[in-house]
Amino acid sequence: MPRSWTWARSSPDVEDPQWAAVFVAGGALLVSILAALFTGVSLGYTRGQRDATVRQADAAEAQVVVMQRQVDLMEQGAGGASVSQVPYVPPWSVIHSANRNGLRLINGGDETAHEVEVTFNPSPPENNASAMAWDKIEPHASVEFVVMRSFAWVPDTVNVRWRRVPGGEDLYWTTPPPL
Repeated sequence: MPRSWTWARSSPDVEDPQWAAVFVAGGALLVSILAALFTGVSLGYTRGQRDATVRQADAAEAQVVVMQRQVDLMEQGAGGASVSQVPYVPPWSVIHSANRNGLRLINGGDETAHEVEVTFNPSPPENNASAMAWDKIEPHASVEFVVMRSFAWVPDTVNVRWRRVPGGEDLYWTTPPPL
């Protein structure tokens, strides 16, 4: 004769008030655990923000010290030079013109540049012009010139020679050509 099995009830009776209280207590425990985890994460984030703020304040204080040193040096003057003397900065920039083969040399300074000459390194082949020259380029003005690149020649640098006054000292500025 085959043996018969009886199954015991494995799930609680949810209508029983004792089990309902256990479910409510378990849900409350789960919510409180999640709240504690969220609080811990928030506390860690807040501490990180506080530390970042302290580091930023320290960096700002160090920057103030450096700036104060710079002001002190400027007031003393470098090697007897007065504070009002500003070093001369080459006024040039080179950009592409509307023509893709063309370049535009811009005098971004406040002075007229005299006897301006543009050359390239390496020098272009014999059939290309080796240098372009202008008597003067006014402040905030520009001149255009064409650079015929080939597989055999691509300039590495654009060299500009100019004078601040006619017949004055030669000044030089070098830049890579724009891409």
